[in-house]
Amino acid sequence: MLLFVETTTAARGVKRPPRTTPFAPGAVTQSNEQPTNVAFTDAAGTLHGWYLTDASLDPYAIAVEDGVSPNGGRAVRIARVTSPLPWGDAALTQIFPAAPWRGRRLVFSAAMRADALTIGTGAMLLVHVRPRQEQGDKAARPILAMQADGLVRSPGWVRRSVAVDIPADAEQVQVSLAVTGSMAGWFGDLIVGTEPAAVAGLRMPMSRARLAAAGAMPLARGLERGQIGSQLEGAGSNPRVTW
Repeated sequence: MLLFVETTTAARGVKRPPRTTPFAPGAVTQSNEQPTNVAFTDAAGTLHGWYLTDASLDPYAIAVEDGVSPNGGRAVRIARVTSPLPWGDAALTQIFPAAPWRGRRLVFSAAMRADALTIGTGAMLLVHVRPRQEQGDKAARPILAMQADGLVRSPGWVRRSVAVDIPADAEQVQVSLAVTGSMAGWFGDLIVGTEPAAVAGLRMPMSRARLAAAGAMPLARGLERGQIGSQLEGAGSNPRVTW
């Protein structure tokens, strides 16, 4: 059956404001001198030292809430309640020099919880270890690690951690508090710590073939819940360093 109409109106797309935030942590270039404002209490601003990235059609909202973390401190909330598209992610991220951790094991830990009803959504911790920027055969590959047990979707607080052995030629470390999908995620009681690790001679990975030949891989893994306390306490005459 054919239908005829007298007038029609052209379809128009939804006008959205221009994007002002980077799409992903890899697009952030600003660096701090050290891990900064991990308690979200800096006098310069509650998010001073952190940079927002957002790869969602509809932007995520960021808020800092007082006294809600398991230790009674501030927690940051990253949320997108609804969106016509299910995909998208956002992160708060910061970069600092790798020098203090070279030849040691960096541990990034946080209390986390989420309102994430849909499978595939949730909250996560990410650690990037970045090499010096070189060209040609000398170009090294970055290291990326995420916490164990997958995305956090629990409405109750849980603690998760990521441990990464920092190679001797690492240039920068980037830590990120990230969420994916339509959900809300909370992060609080952050710790950036270090412990001894026998990785003094470890180098940034050059290629899969070269690593296989050398028989060496950096440790980059999430910690199981029962391991977090022992990993953060340090050992012997080498106490942890935290910010």
